[in-house]
Amino acid sequence: MKKYQLLIWCLLIIGFLFNQFLERVLSVHIPFMYSYLDDLLAVPLTLCSYQLFVSLLSKNAHYHLPVSMVVICIIGFSFHFELLMPSISNRYTADLADVWMYMMGGIIYILTTNRLYIKILSQ
Repeated sequence: MKKYQLLIWCLLIIGFLFNQFLERVLSVHIPFMYSYLDDLLAVPLTLCSYQLFVSLLSKNAHYHLPVSMVVICIIGFSFHFELLMPSISNRYTADLADVWMYMMGGIIYILTTNRLYIKILSQ
């Protein structure tokens, strides 16, 4: 994994942990962050973690996930957390805005880790 990809992964972890610290330790509930930040970070954090793991395991610093894998991840998160879990547990609530956050997270992942976009941005 390249240094910028590791940096992105670290920033995602820090963002997630900071949000959890605000919510659980300080009991600060900023409406957007409380409702949607975890959903926004879920897809890029999951995919960056997977990419890091595969890159290290295969010793291929240039490994990246295809866009189709990002789409599958978004569909999987949406199905699991917005359809399946609310139907079997009262603890979960279906929210279409969460699906939008998963999609935005997927777009953020593609724009920050896909080599084609990195090359375009660096020119």
